[in-house]
Amino acid sequence: DDTLLFRTDNATRFKIDASSRISLSNNDNNTGNTVFGKSAFNASSDNASDKNVVFGEGAMGTGAVSGAEKNVVVGYKAGKNITSGDNNVLIGYEGAEGISTGSENVIIGSNPIQADVDKNTGVGYNVFKEGTANNMVGIGYKALGAGTLTTGANGAVAVGYEALEELTSGARNTAIGYQAADSVTDGDDNTVIGYNALASAAGNETANTAIGSY
Repeated sequence: DDTLLFRTDNATRFKIDASSRISLSNNDNNTGNTVFGKSAFNASSDNASDKNVVFGEGAMGTGAVSGAEKNVVVGYKAGKNITSGDNNVLIGYEGAEGISTGSENVIIGSNPIQADVDKNTGVGYNVFKEGTANNMVGIGYKALGAGTLTTGANGAVAVGYEALEELTSGARNTAIGYQAADSVTDGDDNTVIGYNALASAAGNETANTAIGSY
């Protein structure tokens, strides 16, 4: 049945079948890749998809990988839709599954980024989960994580639990602290530092500098 089993004491310890993907730079049609996972790394030909490290079931496993280089992808279905994106570091359950051609993202956490974006750095659960904004920094549980981000929000920086959580299109916003500016949606030019600083403010709050709690 095209299955290779390793057994001891009448128990299966290791199993390789048609869905297994294992390559130590020698078994994936390309060059310099390390691959380990069920249905991982969907590159069916020598197409310059080189120097990738891919671990996890379905990791880089859905998109037709072609020309993707120097990605590090770890987790169940992490980076599953990557086709030609380069230089991404994606770690976590379904980590950055929306990225296809996007490059130079560093994303660590469960369920982040469902779109094809570039140059974002995110650490935390549901960090900037929805939208198409680029060049952002989000660190913390649901930082930039609830609003559907447009390119108007490019360059936002949110550090802290639910910081800038509701942001959608507001430009040039920086929020550091627990729930800092968490309700700002389309407001621009806010610089907010502190626990609950500018929390529960109107969505269009603009041009504020707030330092300190509440």
